[in-house]
Amino acid sequence: GQLGTGNNTPSTTAVQVAGITGASGATRATQVVSGASHSCALLVNDNVKCWGLNNYRQLGSPALSVGSSSTPVDVPNLANNISQLASMADHTCAIHQSDTITCWGADAYGQLGDGTVAPYKGAVAVDNLGGDARQVSTGVNHTCALISGGRVRCWGDNTYGQLGTGTTTASSRPVSVIGLTRPVVEVTAGGYHSCARLDTGAIYCWGRGTKGQLGNATAENKLAPTAVDREGGIRFANVRLAKGGGHSSFF
Repeated sequence: GQLGTGNNTPSTTAVQVAGITGASGATRATQVVSGASHSCALLVNDNVKCWGLNNYRQLGSPALSVGSSSTPVDVPNLANNISQLASMADHTCAIHQSDTITCWGADAYGQLGDGTVAPYKGAVAVDNLGGDARQVSTGVNHTCALISGGRVRCWGDNTYGQLGTGTTTASSRPVSVIGLTRPVVEVTAGGYHSCARLDTGAIYCWGRGTKGQLGNATAENKLAPTAVDREGGIRFANVRLAKGGGHSSFF
């Protein structure tokens, strides 16, 4: 039901998600994100609706009785004050207008950030964020947030060093990324790696690098941020980082 049409029929062309329209009013979407088998939309009224598979509570409800849904359903306990969404694989995170973060879905690696590990959870608050949230991005089993002061904190799986702490120790609470000597203005979490853009325009990546996704001219994992390599140095004044499962893109 991840297409949100009210049925489970696949489609090779774009189809309208039920109940979310471009018309004025509370049914108009301002952002949409997709995971492996679910999708979520932030509406103009700052509410969040999700649809699709719910085997890991991707729709946000903690209740075991809530099944998958082929139409959008409200994510509970978000207080209708969400400003940004992020999703990949089987979990989703949202920034509140109060600059806190709530996450829901799969949590086997602590990627929801509430200090505990479980197969899945409904919407829970990220614990010990360490500052006001400016941006959040989700990988397969980890999450990273840009917080006040241009700092980056990550949590969840750290098998490949994707938390950027210089170790492979996982964390179910946010931990600080090391080695970023200038303020960060943008962060993105890929499948098993992460990247950040500094205020100078330089880009640093860390985590899994076996496909060259860290951009440092090697195919090695890095446990801490390493600069994207380019002759003469790489600088982007206006760039958007885009996540990929096994690649990084800069626009």
